[in-house]
Amino acid sequence: MFDQISGFDIIVASRTKLPRTSEKIASKTLGKMIGVKDIFSNFRAYKKEVIPNYGIIGLIATKLTAGIPSLIAGLWWIKKHFKVTIEWASSAKILLSSALAALITYATISQLDTANWIKLAIGTITFLISYMIASPLTGAINTTDTQNLKEMLKELGPLTRIFNIPLNMIEKTLIVLQKEKNRFTHENSRPKKP
Repeated sequence: MFDQISGFDIIVASRTKLPRTSEKIASKTLGKMIGVKDIFSNFRAYKKEVIPNYGIIGLIATKLTAGIPSLIAGLWWIKKHFKVTIEWASSAKILLSSALAALITYATISQLDTANWIKLAIGTITFLISYMIASPLTGAINTTDTQNLKEMLKELGPLTRIFNIPLNMIEKTLIVLQKEKNRFTHENSRPKKP
């Protein structure tokens, strides 16, 4: 094993099981392009050049893409054996909401010239607020979802109040959106006077 990692500068390990097929594929494709070798599952070796050349984005891209082939294979297997699939429309709405929130967060953070920990704090708050607004707008969450989340979060005791704050804000956004939708529908359903 050590001769396999001798050409690398940074080693990150969290398990010692054999690599999954998806991790082998990611290591041979994207990993070769940016200089990352996947030896064992979650045991990665990086070259120093990866960070200056590709930044943290290169490391994140490697980690994210490593799971995609096994996800696709798993979804195919589940559909074949259980005749169940993902609800693609809902997944697309969630992805759209996250993408909108990420774009808003990136635009906000890129304008700041402060310490990284301040950027992290502002970025986290910006993303959460943006997502809380975007998810009802795109239809990724509805009133039933917020009620189900509140019911599940009741078991957290004193933390329930903290988690209910954003859920209440989302519910209020949903109510406003529903009122606007009803008003628009009502105005357009009336016969127009000549």
